Amino acid sequence: MLETLDKISDIVAIVAGGAYIVWSIVRRLRGTPMSTKRLFILPIVCFAIGIYMAASDVGKATALDWELLGVFVLAAYGEGLARGATIRLYEQDGIPHQKYNWLTVTIWLSLIPLRVIMVVLAQHWHADVAGGTDMVGILLGLTFLGEASVVIPRARRMGLNLSLSPKKTKAHVG
Repeated sequence: MLETLDKISDIVAIVAGGAYIVWSIVRRLRGTPMSTKRLFILPIVCFAIGIYMAASDVGKATALDWELLGVFVLAAYGEGLARGATIRLYEQDGIPHQKYNWLTVTIWLSLIPLRVIMVVLAQHWHADVAGGTDMVGILLGLTFLGEASVVIPRARRMGLNLSLSPKKTKAHVG
């Protein structure tokens, strides 16, 4: 019974996390205001879901699982770095904005075959933890962290003030 509840909560977490990520991508395709806080919310949400899901797997992980996870972590972070380099940064009404383009989305879509390759390799080598779904949240969080690691310095070099929250700015304009 508890195992069934755990699986249901895992499914709910995956669906909720996936929906949030899709919503974020669609919003960013349109262009969205950005602040340092906003750039870190998504990685934190993904990490929280991932840690919740992966907590029970830590004790089951083999040395090979940890080695593969290390490679997967680097791949996920690297994908985020590449994605961050493609994002259009601009100022609108005094507020810094970011906008995804089709290259950004293509890099996002590259995560699908990358994850399939990761799972196939992990299954081939019987590394069940590394090949399981429980680490997906952590890996997604790392892609967003990689993205922010590129976007924040780029925005600062452009002179965009990331400390301005769109809500704070609108309140002062009022």
